[in-house]
Amino acid sequence: MCPVTFEVGKKYKNMKGRYEVLAVDGNAMRIRWEDGEEIDTTVIMQRRIIERMQREGPESRSPNTAASKAKGRGPASGTRSRALRVDKNKAGIKKQYLKTRKVCKVTFRLPGAVAKNAERVCVVGDFNDWNVTATPMKKCRNQDYAVTLELEPGREYQFRYLIDGATWENDWHADKYVKSPFGDAENSVVTT
Repeated sequence: MCPVTFEVGKKYKNMKGRYEVLAVDGNAMRIRWEDGEEIDTTVIMQRRIIERMQREGPESRSPNTAASKAKGRGPASGTRSRALRVDKNKAGIKKQYLKTRKVCKVTFRLPGAVAKNAERVCVVGDFNDWNVTATPMKKCRNQDYAVTLELEPGREYQFRYLIDGATWENDWHADKYVKSPFGDAENSVVTT
């Protein structure tokens, strides 16, 4: 499998949807989603996501792929549709701001397909001082893992998911990604 090379002005697709590359500077890149939202991410993260989708192949395509293509929202040329069947209304991060208190309730959700046969999944990040056991996630009926935390609004929190104490996974629906001080890894970021 050839590594993905990103070009400014070209469109690509990952689990969250289609995006256009606005700028590439070394490992840093800026992208714009179809809804107009722009984020900073890294070449390494986007390359890993696309390569993982290619490895998992067409058998894991979304059942709505044909309908999406008909509406003009199909995969970018030369890429595959999403690798995991993820309900966009349930996957990723949900935020709810409380009116009665200065709190943002953030629900973190990791698709079960990412953590198949996992015995324990924890969300680890700035909000729990990177304690690898402090915030276990509950396995849902649909096999996803989820947990809701009350976080201070107006901040950015770096985080990752830890599967069975050994495998780190980023949230493919994070607000952005930043380089981790450990190797070539990246951390997901949620902005409250």
